[in-house]
Amino acid sequence: MSRRTPEEAGFVLPLALAGVLLLWLSSLSLQAAVLHGRRLAHLERQGVQQRDQLASAAQLWADWFSGLGQCQRAVALAQWAEACSTGLPAFDDQGVQLQAWSPSDGGGTLALRLSESGAQARFALGPFGVRELD
Repeated sequence: MSRRTPEEAGFVLPLALAGVLLLWLSSLSLQAAVLHGRRLAHLERQGVQQRDQLASAAQLWADWFSGLGQCQRAVALAQWAEACSTGLPAFDDQGVQLQAWSPSDGGGTLALRLSESGAQARFALGPFGVRELD
């Protein structure tokens, strides 16, 4: 049986600890990447939901302009109170605010804003239907 010298003894434990540390750091890095990916997916899903909510509200406004809101369709938003006796539609308080309405030949431009998040979008209304701008 040969005896080890003090220089040769005890190299396995530091090597094992270095390996464990490397695996631990790798797993932390992988976990951080997964969490970042989840956060990005959540933000993207939230953006899609907001755009969908704004598009749905634009469609409601387009339908209203075709019916009860025909008077408002012909004038800018700032002149609605003077020019028309028809009040705002019932769906106006569903978390989407009308920011601007600019009439044009056969339609107009509608600017909407989500009350909660502040997301905004502009839509063109016309004989072709509703189309998002920008």
